[in-house]
Amino acid sequence: MNKTTGKKILKGIGFWIAAIVAFTFFLVAVFSIPRAWLQEHVDRSLEMIQEEGEYPTPFFHIFACKMDNVADEILIRIAEQPDQNEAMASLVVGDHSKDVYSEDWDATALEKAMVGGYARYWHGYEVVLRPLLMVTDLAGVRYFNMMVFFLLLFTCLLQIREKLGVKTAVAFLVSVLMVYGFAVPMCMEFVSVFWILFGAVSVLLAYYDRWREHPERVAYFFVLIGSLTNFMDFLTAPILTLGIPLLFYCVLEARRGTGFRRMMVRSILFSAIWGISYAMTWISKWAFASLLLQKNVMADALQSMLFRTGGGESEAIPRGLMLMNNIGKLFGSDANSMIFKVCVLMAAAMGVYFLLRHKPWKKIAKNGVFLWIALYPILWYLVLSNHSYIHPYFTYRALIVSLMGAWCFWAEGIW
Repeated sequence: MNKTTGKKILKGIGFWIAAIVAFTFFLVAVFSIPRAWLQEHVDRSLEMIQEEGEYPTPFFHIFACKMDNVADEILIRIAEQPDQNEAMASLVVGDHSKDVYSEDWDATALEKAMVGGYARYWHGYEVVLRPLLMVTDLAGVRYFNMMVFFLLLFTCLLQIREKLGVKTAVAFLVSVLMVYGFAVPMCMEFVSVFWILFGAVSVLLAYYDRWREHPERVAYFFVLIGSLTNFMDFLTAPILTLGIPLLFYCVLEARRGTGFRRMMVRSILFSAIWGISYAMTWISKWAFASLLLQKNVMADALQSMLFRTGGGESEAIPRGLMLMNNIGKLFGSDANSMIFKVCVLMAAAMGVYFLLRHKPWKKIAKNGVFLWIALYPILWYLVLSNHSYIHPYFTYRALIVSLMGAWCFWAEGIW
């Protein structure tokens, strides 16, 4: 490793440390807001959730549009941060409640930020949610989520249209619609990862020309995106914030004449950087919370990780069925439905037809990086098999990466 490379790595680490400091600062700031200032809207929001039920399906009454009011209730109760030893504290912080929420406990804003309910998560969405609950209830929060979601989506589509063309912009919009994107803002648990996705794509496309001769800047970008994703997301579809920006970066590189080998190396490198930043941000929360609260948050997190990956189950996870259930949600259905089977057969037939019709195999092979990135959600599902098996009604949205990867391969290499 030469001096220049070492400096770039140190700078990347500096960006990550700055992000962790900023995350902590913002959480402490929002948890400094007195609970009384938002209690009325919290109570009203909890009443709304109780009336709607745990898993309502307001759009089309299908599984793929299911809302997760159970998680949203937890998010709201985390925003409420129970004072002292209240009955609902056990729901919010799990096993930590017995020790942390003692009758004479007067938590500081920092302690509340680190407990956060499920101490293993950062709960960065509270930076948005707690201030909103000062002025509105759940209905207003959903309206705000909807406005921000569609504003960012519209901005993102304009950038895609300008940099990548109308067809790719339409393909991206269709992919978002296939995962019932219009329903995402109605659930706080789902929406933050899409905010990051749309924002990341817009920034990447806006600054690509400046960054092209400085790939380390793209690396810093993925450091920040990986860290921010872990901070904000509640483990819904985090791979979106890696896969889509990486695909569009590779499309721009391919159009500039970058070879397959260099694109493949960079895609693996940037993916590793995103993954390390994502993982280290998570681990930093475990370590920080354990140190501050004098509790073994690290052990709780590792146990949860073992369960999410399928290692904590007495019976083996049916990974084939898990994959098909996630893929089937793209069609508002499941793996056994006729519409799913017909769509899969049609897609396979179209793929074979275009491959046979298109003879310059070198041109096709050059764009194989898009198919590699398209596999990211599948790899994510296989690693987090238990989580993907239990929650396909929101984990399936990661397949936007697969849809866009297939589109980029076809549009850039065949069409």
